[in-house]
Amino acid sequence: MPSRTYPAWFHRVRSLAQDRQARQHFRYYDHRLPTTPRDYDEDLSECSNDSEDSDESSVMGDIPENFASKEFQYYTMKEERNERKKELRKRRNGQGSNQDDNEWSEEAEIQKDLEWEEKHIAPIKEALTKAQQSSQPNYAPLKKLGPRHFKLWSTDHVKYCTFESAPTTYIEFYDPRDFPALGDKINGHIYMVSYNMCSIDPFTPPRSPSLKTVPLTGNRGRHSFEVQFFDDHHLILKMPKELVFYKQAISPPPEAPDVFTYYGECEAYSTKRFLAKQRREARAERRRSASPA
Repeated sequence: MPSRTYPAWFHRVRSLAQDRQARQHFRYYDHRLPTTPRDYDEDLSECSNDSEDSDESSVMGDIPENFASKEFQYYTMKEERNERKKELRKRRNGQGSNQDDNEWSEEAEIQKDLEWEEKHIAPIKEALTKAQQSSQPNYAPLKKLGPRHFKLWSTDHVKYCTFESAPTTYIEFYDPRDFPALGDKINGHIYMVSYNMCSIDPFTPPRSPSLKTVPLTGNRGRHSFEVQFFDDHHLILKMPKELVFYKQAISPPPEAPDVFTYYGECEAYSTKRFLAKQRREARAERRRSASPA
């Protein structure tokens, strides 16, 4: 199969993101893909219908399961670019914000981040509601936590943590085979504010998914927090603000909640869901293209 050819805008924006990453300047979204909406503006200045868009959609149905990181970046950035294009068109038609380039003030950017967080929290809340409404207890064994990586989303974190230090947040559980001395227990760490903020002390994972909170400790007993493993793919992490600000350069704001809530989704599951969405959209696009005018 021939190697993938990417459009010019992708190489340009990817270079910007790589430079931002090299300088550790990644306020916006994910530190592995530190882009901002304005990164896409250079080749969207006329808000035209790009001929490449239709070409790209025709190949989206054949995304391999073992896609490369670059491939994943491309489809993620394509989605961001299309959203930016819609925003610019609305603004050009007088439907969008009246602000100009200074819209990307700290407040406006935080609002964008809140919308981004809420977008990713929504399906996790839906899964939680489904678990809460289930009339039958779940006796199926909980899928092994290690080695697994759960991306964390939190509006609390975006609102109250320092402007520079809200890029990626995640909780990772280590492969128990790497720690045979722990027996049935597992460990891991919580990453946020650009640090491995909390080492998770060894604990025995629950046998089955449950709405019950599991009390955990971290940093050799110095901190305490709670996790709900309510299904195989999602969790809810609740941490006291003292732990959230443990490695930040500021004290918690007076209005910050005593407990910060984080919604987690397994990264492998997120990827699978993302690919399924792209395939559905590609099939729909092919059906539209095949329909007679």
